[in-house]
Amino acid sequence: MKTKSKEKILIIAIGFLLILAVLPVTAYATVPGTINYQGYLADSNGDAIDTDGTPLSITFSLYTVSTGGTAFWSETLSVEVFGGVYNVILGKTDSLLNEDLTPPCYLGVKVGSDPEMTPRQELTSTAYSISADDADTLDGLDSTAFISTETDPTVPASIKDGIAWTEVSSRPAGLDDGDDVGITSESDPTVLASVKDGVSWNELSGIPGGFADGVDNTGITSESDPQVGTISNNYVPKWNGSALVTGSIYDNGNIGIGKTPSYKLDVSGDINSDGVYKISGNTALKSENFNTFLGVTAGYSNSSGNYNTFAGYGAGYNNTTTSYNTFMGTGSGQYNAGYSNTFMGHDSGYFNSSGYQNTFIGKSAGMAYPSGYGTGSNNTCVGSYAGWYNKGIQNTFIGSYAGRSNNSGTYNTYIGYQSGYGNTSGSSNVFLGYQVGYNEYGSNKLYIDNSNTSSPLIWGDFSSNLLNFNGDVGIGIAGTPTHKLEVNSNTSGNSVLYSKYTGSNSDTIAVEGYSRPADYYGIGGQFTGGYKGVVGIVSPTGSSTYYGVRSEVSGGSGTNYGVYSYVSGSGTNWAGWFNGNVYVHGNLSKDSGTFKIDHPLNPGNKYLYHSLVESPDMKNIYDGVAVLDENGEALIELPEWFEALNKDFRYQLTPIGGPGPDLYIAQEISDNRFQIAGGNPGMKVSWQVTGIRQDAYAKAHPISVEEDKSQKERGYYLYPELYGQPKEKGIEFAHRPLDKERVDQ
Repeated sequence: MKTKSKEKILIIAIGFLLILAVLPVTAYATVPGTINYQGYLADSNGDAIDTDGTPLSITFSLYTVSTGGTAFWSETLSVEVFGGVYNVILGKTDSLLNEDLTPPCYLGVKVGSDPEMTPRQELTSTAYSISADDADTLDGLDSTAFISTETDPTVPASIKDGIAWTEVSSRPAGLDDGDDVGITSESDPTVLASVKDGVSWNELSGIPGGFADGVDNTGITSESDPQVGTISNNYVPKWNGSALVTGSIYDNGNIGIGKTPSYKLDVSGDINSDGVYKISGNTALKSENFNTFLGVTAGYSNSSGNYNTFAGYGAGYNNTTTSYNTFMGTGSGQYNAGYSNTFMGHDSGYFNSSGYQNTFIGKSAGMAYPSGYGTGSNNTCVGSYAGWYNKGIQNTFIGSYAGRSNNSGTYNTYIGYQSGYGNTSGSSNVFLGYQVGYNEYGSNKLYIDNSNTSSPLIWGDFSSNLLNFNGDVGIGIAGTPTHKLEVNSNTSGNSVLYSKYTGSNSDTIAVEGYSRPADYYGIGGQFTGGYKGVVGIVSPTGSSTYYGVRSEVSGGSGTNYGVYSYVSGSGTNWAGWFNGNVYVHGNLSKDSGTFKIDHPLNPGNKYLYHSLVESPDMKNIYDGVAVLDENGEALIELPEWFEALNKDFRYQLTPIGGPGPDLYIAQEISDNRFQIAGGNPGMKVSWQVTGIRQDAYAKAHPISVEEDKSQKERGYYLYPELYGQPKEKGIEFAHRPLDKERVDQ
């Protein structure tokens, strides 16, 4: 019995050692002692704060009470804020690992010198996990105090159940019946190191008497299980159906599949997964129901939405049922409930609630802050904070802060940094340029400029069809225009500038010029031509009064010219040529007067001129030929208006065919008739009567035979060259010295 007792002890020892060789040991990562915290900051108006590269100093403190008390931990950090959102890691400079975070604990936040914000935030279970810092120990002992899992690839899978008695070679006589086999606790740490070469006799405990010399019938031979093949270094073995052989997974600290790794995980070939890809326990890549979600918590709440693509932390987080959306960027479309939207950029479309078919590109573009906005649809916003409120429809905002304040306006197009920034409700505006329309709050306006001026280079009003240019405009010119509107064309046969009125029953002016900066200054229009300077054409079809050219000057107390024409040159010069009747309503002054006709004897080659009769009076001349009756008399009948028109009559009688020395006026003009007498019967008499006009106009406008020149005209001449004076002494220079250049040309 003594011998059998020793046999039992020996078998127990062997079984215990081999079982411990494959026991698993888990290594635990060190708890970092930090807390990730995210917050949101806004000013007193509710507008999100943006530090724009100038961090805020924020102090974070931990308390055991929700109000009052003394902080048991505090840390001040320099924090960047973007669109009101900030992220910090608490405990990064002052670890929380040694703090007692037994609940309840409250976090207080203080910005700069401002008072601490209220209320304090109570810590949830995530922060309390720091208290599990000793979770990687057992009774204060770490994993090195225990035996790890057997890693020798040559040891078969069955070793976890111990080494069977039949696997022990050279069993001592009397012990090969296999009874009395049991397992005791093995505590020898040297078992793992030597097990691959078998167990030596000296490593066995409780050796039976007679076997203690270790010479004969002792020891366990090397494992020779045919299920273990040759394994290459650093390769994880695989089962080929009959034995363990070199697998395709390489482990040298990095993991390689199908290749030697250069990174923590290095794969050669395609990767397919029917599940999700997680990072630190959070889903980072997920594809289901025609959706693709890339990023921690991207598409987190999706239940039935289809054909969505969300990429970025929290992208489309609360999107549950809507489809056909594409969100790229942290927080993009986080509260989206609309469909067919495209958001690209940090927090773009963040609060979009029901808006659809929107395109927002840029940080916080179409963010729709605060919540409750984000109902606009068919909007395109490109640029940081472009279309921030997103409440109108069919707007296009391109440029950082473009349309930033729009919350109900529709059909707007803003292109440029801060273009239309302050317009909240205007619609159908077009603003192009840097800060253009910044302070325009109305609708239907056109602004084109590179500043926020209220008088842009180009301004328009669509509701009134108005367009205004606040600058010089050139069309078809090379270089810079020198006039408000300068048009150049080299196309013959067409008008360079054409204006046409196509309405009805209106004296609408097709072209109008106005220039009157002050009295005596300003030219309403000027035309220069190589053949004709101005052409006025009227083609009547009715029976009214029509004007080819009409001029008018009224007012003032100086000298007015309805039409002033000047001509000069070495050829024939006509200041005026009238092909038709000419009527002068007023006095006609001239230097001389003639009639000009084709010469009656040589009409094809000559002209005939006659001078007009001049008089210092407004005199009318009447004449005729009378034949004396049997009494040597003749009664001359004059028109019925004769005496009404004339006065101060003068008479002249001339006998024809013979002398008439006794001819005389027997009766002067009375009742529009006079009588000739004293001649021979049948004699012809030529008579002439003159009269001075006495009609109303003549009485109101008598001719002044001599007139002193005005003070302005003194020293100037109608014909300076006839008096040896230069042409600058011409009377026209007295009236308009500035016309000198025109006369010289």
